[in-house]
Amino acid sequence: MKKIALTSLFALAVAVLPALAGTPTADKKTVIIETPCNFRDTEFQIDGFFAGVAARGNTLHSGVGGGTALNFFFAKYFGVGIEGLWYSNRGVAENIVLGDAYFRYPICAWNLAPYITAGGGAGWAGNTGRSIGIGH
Repeated sequence: MKKIALTSLFALAVAVLPALAGTPTADKKTVIIETPCNFRDTEFQIDGFFAGVAARGNTLHSGVGGGTALNFFFAKYFGVGIEGLWYSNRGVAENIVLGDAYFRYPICAWNLAPYITAGGGAGWAGNTGRSIGIGH
């Protein structure tokens, strides 16, 4: 009788103890959520800007004005563009058209992309017919 009671008690313990142990827990995993980068591998930009021109010599005059630019980034870091600048000084409308090459380094976490640009083009005074080559 003692053997049956002891065996029954052991069977009851084996059956009940897992139920009292609680719910099983899964391994904890760290989930890292990356913020999406707003600078894509290919993208098109339209810019508007205010600019000042510091000219030397008699071909173009110094002045202030504004312009527009169209840029295309064919890779995440490299792009090309064209820009036009119009300004007036001393009653003469002057124009500058430039082609640009861009290198940018996107910092996606800050939503910031510093640029290095180089280019060249031409500038001319509207009613005088004077023109000059420009590099930057």
